[in-house]
Amino acid sequence: MDLQAFAIIVLSWVVLVRAADPDQCVCEDKMNTCVVRDGSPGVNGLPGRDGFPGPKGERGEQGLRGIQGPPGKVGPPGQKGDQGPTGQTGSPGKCDDSELRVLKTQMQDLHTQLHALREEVTKHVKVLRLPNGIRVGEKVFHTSGLRGAYETAEAKCVQAGGVLASPRNADENRALLEIRKSHNENIILGINDIQTEGTFRYPGGETIGFTNWSKNEPNDAGGEDCVEMLENGLWNDFPCNGEKLIVCEY
Repeated sequence: MDLQAFAIIVLSWVVLVRAADPDQCVCEDKMNTCVVRDGSPGVNGLPGRDGFPGPKGERGEQGLRGIQGPPGKVGPPGQKGDQGPTGQTGSPGKCDDSELRVLKTQMQDLHTQLHALREEVTKHVKVLRLPNGIRVGEKVFHTSGLRGAYETAEAKCVQAGGVLASPRNADENRALLEIRKSHNENIILGINDIQTEGTFRYPGGETIGFTNWSKNEPNDAGGEDCVEMLENGLWNDFPCNGEKLIVCEY
């Protein structure tokens, strides 16, 4: 019985305190709420929105080198560089413009030399084919023993690739004299004054520089425009229609 009475007394006291101090009741509720917060953690909520970007951080350390990528496109050609030093002789290859010009010049020189050599060989072949040939320096005189007037003699020599014999110095004159003696006939020379009376010229048209006239010659007696070599090697002018021994020079 005493215990029940004690419980009644305590309960009554609590009721009186709540009635007298409403804040005490509120505080008690708050205390109860705090006790609830100390319970087990709840479920995480949904992620919030992204915040504003922060300031740029400091540059970090360089990373490892990656794998080399595929080659890029070929760029435009650059400017032409200076000509390099001449290389060692090797296998033949392509030539540039300057080398081609040099080769072309060399080929032209070789062609000129070959042409001159061909003419020289032809000259010697003709001497071998025809008897009584005599060589003096770079010139060769020879005859086939035929006779003819000036026009005929000139045509035959030109057809054979030469011209009528026209001595230009004493040595050539002596060589012609040997042919004159061996055939015992006067030789018709290529020297004449057909173009201009009194001015004797070589077959090419240039004025003669060497003469070996006989005494009182040339005298142009009766229109003598051509020249012959006499038995003593001296010259005499005579009519161009007269037939004499034909000697060509090469």
